[in-house]
Amino acid sequence: RVQWVCETFVPQQSITLLFGMRASLKSWLGLDLAVKVASGRPFAMMACPKRDVLYLDAEMSQVLLAERKRVLATGEPPGLLYWLAAPDQEPPCSISDRRLREWAGDTKGLIIFDTLVRFAKCPENKAEEIAKVFERFRALTTVGATVFIVMHQSDKPGAPDYRGSSVIGDSGDVSWKIERRGQTDVVDLTCRKNRFWREGAMSLYRSVGGFMPTNGPVQPGGWREYA
Repeated sequence: RVQWVCETFVPQQSITLLFGMRASLKSWLGLDLAVKVASGRPFAMMACPKRDVLYLDAEMSQVLLAERKRVLATGEPPGLLYWLAAPDQEPPCSISDRRLREWAGDTKGLIIFDTLVRFAKCPENKAEEIAKVFERFRALTTVGATVFIVMHQSDKPGAPDYRGSSVIGDSGDVSWKIERRGQTDVVDLTCRKNRFWREGAMSLYRSVGGFMPTNGPVQPGGWREYA
């Protein structure tokens, strides 16, 4: 029986990929997912059993994180830890960092990497090097953790949806493509691969309190009035 970190969205002990273009709200979605899992609350009406979460972001500052948390009205769940690109801290730890593997084994929690290129530390189109990177991601799942990777979408005609080697798609267990409807707060999520569940699609809108399902578009400006 499949165990879920987020029901039908992120399977337990999997490598789940979320890829999208710039400004597609993928980091917003990753942050909201982290908060909901750490607090044991549903994400977009999908059940999330409470567990520890580690959010690694090599680009986001503490100021930007605080602003996004304020806008999302997320609160401070005790089981959520952030490791950010802060001037007074060391950079977010590498995939092979001993402390990361220990945390994964001790907590069996969710680890979010934002973005792949910042943690791979190698060209995304180098198949052999990327394969070694995903071996390290897989090592985290073998000790009980669940890995969620935010990454960029390819903008080259005829290329795979994600940016980089085909090894990336082969190595992930679940792949979600996120597309934003213009400048609105609505995103369309399409499952490109799922070894645990059927593929499908859903539309969400970003609201105060996090992402929620929608059957139609939200008017532009409907979100910004809360910011």
